[in-house]
Formats: sequence, structure tokens, C-alpha cells
Amino acid sequence: MIGCTACGAEAVVQWRRRADARTEDTVPVYGCADHALSPDAAALLHEAACTGPGKNGACSCTPTDVGTPFEAESPRRMPPGW
Repeated sequence: MIGCTACGAEAVVQWRRRADARTEDTVPVYGCADHALSPDAAALLHEAACTGPGKNGACSCTPTDVGTPFEAESPRRMPPGW
């Protein structure tokens, strides 16, 4: 099981964040149903300093488009609106 980056619960959503502001390298960020970004936001590449979703589900950066979002590996409990 992959755990949520924020709380360790089972992750249901993945998005990408730059590993460092000076490179193009990225790292995965995982969110559970309570700490997930919207589908549109999860499809974008987030800045290295992005804090991820806040209480309103928004992040703290201006992400860039990277193409097609990742598909879920298997059916899981998803947050409202997915």
C-alpha cells in the first residue's frame, strides 16, 4: 500500500511535483480521499515548494500542464467530485 504524503492513509490519487526548483526532475506526491487534489489539479506538474492541498483542496503554487493524468491501478474509495 502506498500511503498519503500528508497523513499516511491509503493513497487514492497521485500527482507530480518538481524535485528541485532548478531541475526538471519530478517526485510523486500521494493523497488519500481526504487529502486529494481535484482531477484537473492532479493532472498538472506542481512546483517544488508546493504544499499540496489545503482545507479547500487547492495548492499553494501555479502548476504547469504535463498532459494526460495518471490512471488508477484499481478501484478505490475516491473523494467527492472524482
